[in-house]
Amino acid sequence: MRLSPSPLLLGLLALAACKPDPRYLTGTVTDVFGKPIPDAIVLVEGWDSRVTTDAAGAFQLEATATGAVRLVAGADNYVKDFATATVPNIEDAPMPQVVFALWNKPEQPGFYAKGQAELVHLGASKVTALGSELSEMHGVRDIPELDVASAKADAFLFGSTLRSSEISQLDLKLFSLKFLEETSVKGITGQETVEPKFWVADVEAPFTLRGLYAEDTYVIEPDGTLAAGIYAFAPKGILLETTPGSLDKIPAEMRVVYPFEIK
Repeated sequence: MRLSPSPLLLGLLALAACKPDPRYLTGTVTDVFGKPIPDAIVLVEGWDSRVTTDAAGAFQLEATATGAVRLVAGADNYVKDFATATVPNIEDAPMPQVVFALWNKPEQPGFYAKGQAELVHLGASKVTALGSELSEMHGVRDIPELDVASAKADAFLFGSTLRSSEISQLDLKLFSLKFLEETSVKGITGQETVEPKFWVADVEAPFTLRGLYAEDTYVIEPDGTLAAGIYAFAPKGILLETTPGSLDKIPAEMRVVYPFEIK
């Protein structure tokens, strides 16, 4: 005797037939120099699943929900970062491709430039003052022999123990510098000629500061390509201050800027 399938079995088979094929968020994880990072962990906040990248840095993560999501990628010796994507609610719509470029974890707090194949640590240079009783200028005498050696010099890493609100109060600036051989300053008896023989602020270079997933690490991206020349990151406009005696009012550990050269 031939048995007919039960209504329950038929229902389960119908549901299985109607179940859509799984959809996947795909992408790659490399370092900021384009080198694939294998075994990096990728997850979506709020989802239970996580995956690791293959030898080419590629990953595939099954989408379990639709709408805007935030993905996080991390690996040993790299700074975690995040990316946003939108999973479409239309079954046949194309899925987004997500690309991560992770920064190497800095060995210590400070500024790092993106060189050709490695991070270049920017050393601090002491700011000095020169002027008269009525006017003062600030500059830097020692510029480290450092070549960022980047085709674009399009990004810098800033590792700091400061919170984002404190970073804002720091009022960080990026200036191109020019060497000042001789100039005049306002003195009690009129204009006085002085010979600073140091580097002073020339033109401010605007940039965007973006916090990474790690709260103590930031990316600085200049708003445009930096031309060849001498530059410096400077806190609180220290290179622009002209009030006599103003440098003495700043704590000694903050009387520094972080210069670099692009050739």
